[in-house]
Amino acid sequence: MDFSVVGIAKASKVYNNQDRIAELNQKHPFKSVQGQEDRVNISQTARRLLLESQDASPSSPPPKTS
Repeated sequence: MDFSVVGIAKASKVYNNQDRIAELNQKHPFKSVQGQEDRVNISQTARRLLLESQDASPSSPPPKTS
């Protein structure tokens, strides 16, 4: 397992920058554009594999876990 060693000054600077960004976001929330659409193209092979996987899955819902 690899570990990264970062100096206290650098870690503190990164934390302070993130804290400042969070503070600014609270004061001036970013307005996102509504109604945005993502378009995706599915190849014929992918579509066939999807349909095959749906046909192979059981029609009854999976058992509930508590």
